[in-house]
Amino acid sequence: FDGKGLIPQIPITQVLAKFDGETTMDIVKMGKLEKKTYKILELPKYLLLNMNRFKKNNFYYEKNPTIVNFPVTGLEMSKYLRGASAEKPVRYDLLANICHSNSAQIQKDSTQAKMNPLASGNYRVHVRSKANEQWYEIQDLHVREKMPQEISISESYILLYEKL
Repeated sequence: FDGKGLIPQIPITQVLAKFDGETTMDIVKMGKLEKKTYKILELPKYLLLNMNRFKKNNFYYEKNPTIVNFPVTGLEMSKYLRGASAEKPVRYDLLANICHSNSAQIQKDSTQAKMNPLASGNYRVHVRSKANEQWYEIQDLHVREKMPQEISISESYILLYEKL
């Protein structure tokens, strides 16, 4: 088994590491390269995380297919907070997960998809009913039940969490 064709996966903690106060980010400020670290001052009731999946090169947009593994319940955010706020746990539960997908054929053949990948493909959303804690996948007019385990391994574009 050579591992070719596998979609890479990373934990959400790797994406959030930018805000741990230790990971340095290179930024250009007034023509000079600087190293910056970030910490969050305060967390909101609702946390919206946008996975930057599209990158424009000189000719067209490319989609990053990496799957970001994330918890459906209990996303712990206190380690990203500055000061005394970081001393007690701050947890979030997922409310919705928006995904965007293109078929491989569309990505390969379509000039429009290469110019603007969000103009083609499909959007679907996973939402949790607070009434019965059931997860649903909605795509156009189609609605079906989903298991939470399937939600956390999808090609997420936007995650919406609610503070507990």
